Formats: sequence, C-alpha cells, structure tokens
Amino acid sequence: MTKDEYDDGIIAKVTRAANLLEHLQAMQAELREGREEHQYERRDNARGDETNPIVWVEWVVTKTPAPLPLAFSALLGDVIHNLRAALDYSTWAAVDDGIRETDPQGVAFPLYDQEAKFIKWTIRKKDWYAKPTMDAIERAQPFKARASQLHPLAVLQQLSNVDKHRLLNVVEFAAFDLGPVGITPEPVVKRYGAATGRVEAGDVLVRIEFPRPVKGHEVELRPTFGWYESVPYERGGEVDYLRIDWMLNAIYQMVVTTASDMIVARRIERGEVDPNAEAERGN
Repeated sequence: MTKDEYDDGIIAKVTRAANLLEHLQAMQAELREGREEHQYERRDNARGDETNPIVWVEWVVTKTPAPLPLAFSALLGDVIHNLRAALDYSTWAAVDDGIRETDPQGVAFPLYDQEAKFIKWTIRKKDWYAKPTMDAIERAQPFKARASQLHPLAVLQQLSNVDKHRLLNVVEFAAFDLGPVGITPEPVVKRYGAATGRVEAGDVLVRIEFPRPVKGHEVELRPTFGWYESVPYERGGEVDYLRIDWMLNAIYQMVVTTASDMIVARRIERGEVDPNAEAERGN
C-alpha cells in the first residue's frame, strides 16, 4: 500500500464511525418517541407521624419500561469498533514492512491508564516507532488525565474489549441525579440522596429529609428525574453509567485528534511537514 492508502484507510474508519453514529442518534430519537416512561410514586411521613421532628419524602419506582432492543447495543458496538480500528490502523501505518511480517499481532495502538506500564511498552517498542509517532501516541494516553477525570480513550478501550471478546455493551435507560429537589420555602435539608444507574421497581429514586415545618405552613416539593440511554463502565471496582451521547461525542473527538496527530507525525518523519510549524499551529 502507498502512504496515501494507509491514510485513506484511517480516514475511512473514522468516517464510517461518524455515519454509524448518525444512525445511532436517529434510532435513539425514534425509540424515545414511542417508549413507555418510568413510573413512580411518592411516599412520606407528612401525616400520621407528626411527632417526628424530621419529615422524609421519597419517590419510589413502581414500573420500568421494556428494555431497549439489542440492535441498539449492536450498533453502538459497530461505532466503537470503527473508532478503535482507526487508532490501530494508525500504528500499522507507522511501522515498517519487516515488523508487519514478523510480528503483526504486536502492532496495535496502546492505551494505558498507568504511566509505568506505558514506559515498559515504549522500551519494548523503541525500535518500532520514530519519535514524532511516539510523541503522538504518548499524548493520547489515558494516564494523562487527572484522577477525577474519565479519559475518553480509556472508555473506548474497555468498551471495545468487552464488545470484541465478551458480550454486547448493553445500552439501557439509567437514572441520573439532576440536582437536589426544589423546595419552597427552602428549609435546611438534613439529608438528600438520589439513585444513579440501573433502577428496578421498588428502588428509591430520590429521598430527602428536612425539619418538619410549623403546623399550617405548606411546603412545595419539585423533584427532577433524568433517564438517559447509558452503558455501564467499571472503574476502580465500581460501576458508573455513562450517557452514550456525551460519551461517544468525547470518544469520537479524541479519536479524530489522535488519528490526525498520527498522520501528521508520519509526514514529519518523511520530511513532508515542518515540525516547528506544526508545534506553532498546535499552540
């Protein structure tokens, strides 16, 4: 293959992912049009427990809608596959024919959430990639993110591994905490809790506790519930549910940036691009 054909393959995978993402968004909108809503009921101790100085109010799920069709999850897998492949294509394009022939299984875009593991990888592969390519690979590493952040490519890596080797990343409607319950007049809230992620009938969505108001004074409560198409993501032994719209947008943008960096790196190595000009453009 020519150098341009390698680049064309990378771009084709990113473009395919973008087209599939549009299809996924259209399916998402269509499913939302006719889907059944979650149902819930309010429970409280406002009456019958007047001696208790604390009022508690909770909203409990009474019915959940039917699961999303597995075709939706399969389509998500197609988006993830093409984005991951675009990164792998970029490393395949960066090595020489000898490596492609002797160790084809070893050519893949590395993604590490620990710097020490990445350093070990660079030592093993130091003769495979020129410095501009190594620099581009390092810039994309998940360990570069702050501890409190989810790196888009770390999410891509986990979802890709699950989809390729285990099972579908099942998309389901998950609950999201959209903020405290609105209360008028506003008392001092003693306790507030909201469910996130998968919920079943009988689960408490939101519970709030506050000092019992003076007799004759009414309190207005305004709960806000959010349900979004989400996938589970395991991190540090805990499972979070990630909204697929936010998640896929972040992953897509990061893959486009990284794939572009890899293409430019190879052009720098071939002397087709001035690295100083690229550095200034990046700043």
